Amino acid sequence: MTQTQTLLIIGGMMLLSTLILTRGSNTINHITRTLHIEAVSASYTIGQSAIEQMNSVSFDEKTITADIKLASDLSTLGKDTGETQLNHFDDVDDFNDFTWSESTEKLGAFNAKIKVTYGSTANPDITTTSKTFYKKIEILITNQYLLQDTLRLQTIRGY
Repeated sequence: MTQTQTLLIIGGMMLLSTLILTRGSNTINHITRTLHIEAVSASYTIGQSAIEQMNSVSFDEKTITADIKLASDLSTLGKDTGETQLNHFDDVDDFNDFTWSESTEKLGAFNAKIKVTYGSTANPDITTTSKTFYKKIEILITNQYLLQDTLRLQTIRGY
């Protein structure tokens, strides 16, 4: 075998190695993207389920039995006495600081937390400490396959 043939074989092996590594890298990137897309989809499903559950309860503890005309008459945010479990929640702000975890066999644990605050009357997207007829709901969901650390879902519930 001549020196030229040896160099051609070495060059061919280097080219083949580069192609194999590139293909392997592309496969890993594809798998990562696929898992991320599945994690985003599952996160949205979990978040949307929580929003639907929150839409099925009253706006406020005081609006369960009465029609409230002044925002100052609304209750303070948070759970009421005896509301320790999800099936006891009867108004939106009972969900404030509620956390839970759901697992799937393929994607593992999804950890979720709900934050409920009052939204400004002028712009409900802006949080305020004053009682208003808008409650801003934010659901934060984490999973090891989400490329961004946390998926955030937000909605406004008005009265």
